[in-house]
Amino acid sequence: MNTADWAEFLAGAIELQPEWSKQPGATESDLTALEEHLGTSLPPSYREFLKASNGFDTPNYHVQSFLGTEEIEWFSVANYKWADMYGGPDSGMEELAGDLFGMLQISFSHEAVILLNPAAINEDGDWQAVLFASWVPGVERFESLQEFLVTTFEVPIPNSSVTSNPCPKYLPANLDLAPNFWATNTRKHYLEQIKSSNTRDRKQAINALAFHHREDDIEAIASCLSDEDESVQITAAIFLSKFSSKLAFDSLALAIQEGPIDLKLEAAESLLAMKQKLSAQSVTAIAPALQDTTDRAYTCSRILGKVENVEAIEPLANAVRFWVTHSGYEGLNPVLTIQVDLSLHGEQALNAIKGLLSDEHHLVRKHAVEALYRLSSVEATKLLKIASRDPHELVRERANKILKERKPPGFFDWLKKS
Repeated sequence: MNTADWAEFLAGAIELQPEWSKQPGATESDLTALEEHLGTSLPPSYREFLKASNGFDTPNYHVQSFLGTEEIEWFSVANYKWADMYGGPDSGMEELAGDLFGMLQISFSHEAVILLNPAAINEDGDWQAVLFASWVPGVERFESLQEFLVTTFEVPIPNSSVTSNPCPKYLPANLDLAPNFWATNTRKHYLEQIKSSNTRDRKQAINALAFHHREDDIEAIASCLSDEDESVQITAAIFLSKFSSKLAFDSLALAIQEGPIDLKLEAAESLLAMKQKLSAQSVTAIAPALQDTTDRAYTCSRILGKVENVEAIEPLANAVRFWVTHSGYEGLNPVLTIQVDLSLHGEQALNAIKGLLSDEHHLVRKHAVEALYRLSSVEATKLLKIASRDPHELVRERANKILKERKPPGFFDWLKKS
């Protein structure tokens, strides 16, 4: 399929969806630079697609946009956590999602991604197209990008026999799995690449060295925690979690103390993934994120709910007070999540919850009651009984409902109490 056919196809799509828009086509130098970065030649038809439009904006579609040559990347580099969650060796879902690590990401969206699979190539040299989305059980597989776009855009491709496929394959066959690993260059190559002036190259090199998994390379990856680009810093923090060594632990702990807030949070998550406890200093360093943006608050709350450190309790309680009265936030208010993570500290959180029960704002008191729902001790029940006499109806009703759901204490409970 040539550039002119793609241009006509995209023009037809824009006629049906006027809010969509194309970009100027990629030059030969753009394409060559991308292929050098990826370490492989692009599928011929996809190459022509990029010549027709180097990026294509598609609001209100499965994805927000098709990426241009400056953004196209291997899925394991661009979205490692997503790939690992659903296609990694420990995900328990490999047969459902297939091996996502070797696929090429060609689109952007928070809920879906379009991938090209170099392990499944048709007679025209085109790679299998894969839709990986939150609403799809597993993945949907199409023979080529053309088949996928004809099916989802509902626009015919000029001079092509490709037709819509309303019944894509949901489950992969073993032969369709992408290669386990795309980084086929030598370790020495990636140690040089990690020093590149190109941000994308540095991030790719970190990924590759982590998969090669040599302890000798930890220092090179850890050095990227102080990179001039924050996205490189965060990539380094993610992939240091693949190593169990004192150097990796110490480097991440230092990043929590000295790095920007998003790096602090990523480094903390990596340490927890490595089964390391967060120090009191680390908890103090990330706690301000609880009263930052909603995304940071969610992330920080999730981290502090997991740490076995009493230093996390008071910041979580204060965050409940903050988000109950905070307005003008973007996204969902994280207070429900924070309240749950507070309760995960169990009996140690009772004093903080007791403080919330005496707050002047009735919604703060109600969240304290919700935190007590997960605690079944005699002391927690006493606090619920106090809340059942709260001056505000909402607090009283919730406390009484929880109390009714609890079994009355048996003989041994009274014996323990006495």
